[in-house]
Amino acid sequence: MYMSKESVTLESIDEMWKEIETFGIKREIFKLSNPSYQQIRDLYLLIKKGKEST
Repeated sequence: MYMSKESVTLESIDEMWKEIETFGIKREIFKLSNPSYQQIRDLYLLIKKGKEST
């Protein structure tokens, strides 16, 4: 199965949180807004993309 660079599976949600937290966003604070999986994934991808462009 081919996965694009933009693809993220449910199993990697912990990895997404780790990346988000290294950016300085606390998981406990962000969870207060009750984010959906899609919102977490979108934030993760934005952070990844930003790091790649620098």
